[in-house]
Amino acid sequence: MRNPTHLIDFDRFSSDAMLELFLREKAIIREHSALPVTTNFMGMFKDVDYWSWAPHLDVISDDLYPDPADPQSHVLAAATRDLMRSLGGGRPWLLMEQATAAVNWRDRNVPKAR
Repeated sequence: MRNPTHLIDFDRFSSDAMLELFLREKAIIREHSALPVTTNFMGMFKDVDYWSWAPHLDVISDDLYPDPADPQSHVLAAATRDLMRSLGGGRPWLLMEQATAAVNWRDRNVPKAR
């Protein structure tokens, strides 16, 4: 049986470790460029604490992979976009990736409606 406390501790550790790496990479970029630095968030992905990451990003960015098989995918997309706007304090956010059809990580891809 999985221990929920261990699972959340692992998620927190992983998020913090990835954030630490991001901050090191951002510092290296800053030595050479004043361009905005960001990374892709992944929708409602629960394994990364977006709220601890957001203050360190120059612009919030996200990916969108709507599921054509889910007639309610627009609802999750809208909620996710609202989250991104909130993470950025109401500032504009950037859509970094979007799949318009099949992706390689779904168990089954339905044909896109015409």
